[in-house]
Amino acid sequence: MSSIYLKDGIFWYLRYIPNPESGRNDKRLYRSTRTRDRNEALIRKSNFDEKYDAIYRKNSLFPTRTLSECKKTYLAEKKSEILTRKRSQNTYNSEVISLKQFSEFVTNEYNDPNIRDIAKLHILEFKKHRESSSKVKSSSTVSLNLRVIRS
Repeated sequence: MSSIYLKDGIFWYLRYIPNPESGRNDKRLYRSTRTRDRNEALIRKSNFDEKYDAIYRKNSLFPTRTLSECKKTYLAEKKSEILTRKRSQNTYNSEVISLKQFSEFVTNEYNDPNIRDIAKLHILEFKKHRESSSKVKSSSTVSLNLRVIRS
């Protein structure tokens, strides 16, 4: 449910969104429409509605998953590619190692995070961690780790 209202001569958009703590739509989202014209505000309201409906539709169709769940699914898909000869066993083994290193790093720092909560910052921290490791002799090793994480 959404609406627009006038405050200090500017129309504002108000929408109730799901509250993860209560499980109900009782959290308020405010956005300025940046206009004084009601018709323009109604157009922007419909644009905001489409945007937020798409976000919540995506979240309901593709529920959030933890890193460990995604890792397990990814490796199962790659394992099936070995059977169809689309991937070599050595490539698969290197992916297993890279994902294990990344998931151990992230899990030690942040427990088992939601996959959508992993940000560029986490990947950069992992990159620094790998580059500073005494076991890594070449920057190409780190590049291979990062390539697997991106996929």
